[in-house]
Amino acid sequence: MTEFSQTGLLLLGHGSHFNPDSSAPIHEHADRIRAAGLFAEVRAGFWKEEPAICRSLELFDSEEIVVVPVFMSSGYFTEEVMPRELGISGPGRHVANGRVISYTAPVGAHPSLANVIVQRTRDAGATGGEALVVLGHGTPRNLNSEKNIYLQAERVREMEQFHEVATAFLDQEPGLEQIWSLVNADEIVVVPLFVADGWHVAETIPRDLDLAGGENVRGGRRLRFAAAVGTHKQLTDVIESLAREALPGAESVERVRAESLEIGELKRILSGGAAMFGELGISARENGVIIKGPSGGALPPAPADFNEFRQWARFDDDGEYRPLSGSRSLRSGWVIECQTAEEAAKWIEIIYPAALRHAALCRQGRLNIIEAPAALDRQTGRYERAREVDDACIRRCANALCTQCVRDPAWLDGPKNSPIPCPEPCSVFVSLAREAAHWGENDIPEDHAAPAIGFADFETPTNFVRKRFFYE
Repeated sequence: MTEFSQTGLLLLGHGSHFNPDSSAPIHEHADRIRAAGLFAEVRAGFWKEEPAICRSLELFDSEEIVVVPVFMSSGYFTEEVMPRELGISGPGRHVANGRVISYTAPVGAHPSLANVIVQRTRDAGATGGEALVVLGHGTPRNLNSEKNIYLQAERVREMEQFHEVATAFLDQEPGLEQIWSLVNADEIVVVPLFVADGWHVAETIPRDLDLAGGENVRGGRRLRFAAAVGTHKQLTDVIESLAREALPGAESVERVRAESLEIGELKRILSGGAAMFGELGISARENGVIIKGPSGGALPPAPADFNEFRQWARFDDDGEYRPLSGSRSLRSGWVIECQTAEEAAKWIEIIYPAALRHAALCRQGRLNIIEAPAALDRQTGRYERAREVDDACIRRCANALCTQCVRDPAWLDGPKNSPIPCPEPCSVFVSLAREAAHWGENDIPEDHAAPAIGFADFETPTNFVRKRFFYE
């Protein structure tokens, strides 16, 4: 029995086509909440990874779903992009497709986040005599972006645990270069109010602050840099608090849950004996299910832990990041032995998010297919120009990208007899369309034989997918 045994919980994150660490904290928080058994289902959805936000609600069997944006700032993404992708109008309770959807404020607005900031400061060695600088991203394009950063800094200030508390930003004033002058203390601790130790926290900020070993000493003063707030285990409690507050007065009700679509689909596949599912070979045994990766050379054994395997499978045999989970570059030479179909379905979900459910819905004639023009037409911001591509360009993009993926683009020519249907253009396709919309004859890569760079780095002429767009 769980506290919210009829309710699902959806965590939303940004994700990245370029950094595999961007989504890791979201999955870790989801795993902790799932292990606690508070909700009937716990899933994650992403703007730039899979499963996509726009398809995330259909992954639930629950009739009521709480959606928590794991973002630090309130602004463009939490107020415009996510509600649009979910088909709701904004924060609050909504009824959509027969379900009750409760969309909360982002974690960056919750009062208890101030405690996590303080703990991150302590983890960096602070004792209380230092100055604390709360570092946010910020943007001059949306004034709401800075609101939560200032709000959390003020909450920490009111706790009176540090002599000085200041605020700085990456993309607005006061900037990184002003941190030294924002406070007077000789000891400074900078806490990044970011969700993940991604590109900014791991690379650009340490470089711009001239850090060595996580600190910088200048003129007798020392600056220390803490880990991202969003990676702290205590953020799980903040997420749970937001979810609880969205469901006041919930009662503990025991419910017998039916077998999920994913497990049912896997059992159906296994009933025919051994089968291929994407690049996976799956087969039933008397004592469970065997999942095999692509054949290949001898490699270190696959991690036995779900979370470790998720990160491990995000790279190919050459150590290159795979932003598209279905790309035909899955690590080779590994085998996982599962005791049950339920366990096997979890492993397959990690490798190919939502694939089993989409296969089941397609077979039942219930898969909601969104064709490319409609999917591209709802793009805004820097992706708005993806709307400009015509049908011919869409097909060229599909030929360049989708043929490299195990998911069959049902959105292009309708459902086919494919094990893994793709119901809507993914975020990688949208990024490609955005670039292709302005490509002309002068943009043809100069060197056809040049080594490929970055699977989703479509701005670079030697990008593999970009070369396929022009040459094939």
